[in-house]
Amino acid sequence: MQVSISCLMWEHRLPLILEEVRAADADIICLQELNHFDVLAAALVPEGYSCFFRAKSPSPCIKFGFPPDGIALFFRHKRFSCLLEPSGHCFASMDGQPAAQGYVTALLHDKEADRQLLVAATHLKAKAGADNEQTRVHQANQLLQELHNLQDRHKPVQPPPQQPAAAAQGTSASTNNSSSSSNNNRSFQRKAWPPAVLLCGD
Repeated sequence: MQVSISCLMWEHRLPLILEEVRAADADIICLQELNHFDVLAAALVPEGYSCFFRAKSPSPCIKFGFPPDGIALFFRHKRFSCLLEPSGHCFASMDGQPAAQGYVTALLHDKEADRQLLVAATHLKAKAGADNEQTRVHQANQLLQELHNLQDRHKPVQPPPQQPAAAAQGTSASTNNSSSSSNNNRSFQRKAWPPAVLLCGD
């Protein structure tokens, strides 16, 4: 696709990107290949978002005089609180050396659903070819294993089973106690689930 060079300028693209982001009105935003994180953060933080950025290293953007690109995570702190601060990680290459590609993870508490949410954003190795496809599979397996490990480490402790309620006076009181105990058990079971996973990337 060929477009005018003016359409590629950041000054032209920024308002269009912000228009799309605001129209989506998302509680969680994951972006890849973002090389103007500071500008986007300055626009979205005042609108109620917390944010984190992992820069790609080395980034091809630097040789063109631009900031490094990377992975950004934004979440609306009215809806979510942090249980585990966002962190950035690099993949290991097939030979065990650090790769340029990586991922970001964060463990959040969804205040509306009263549940944990494990968020991950990644940008796998690009370009076609069997070698690159093998690299992508290798990176995806690393990420899935890390998410599994995080789920295991941060699974809420199952509360002890409720003791039978002492006999209450009257049928109505006994029924109310039974209903309350049942509701509490369902709440305990929900909170003992491992964190749900939201995975974004390309």
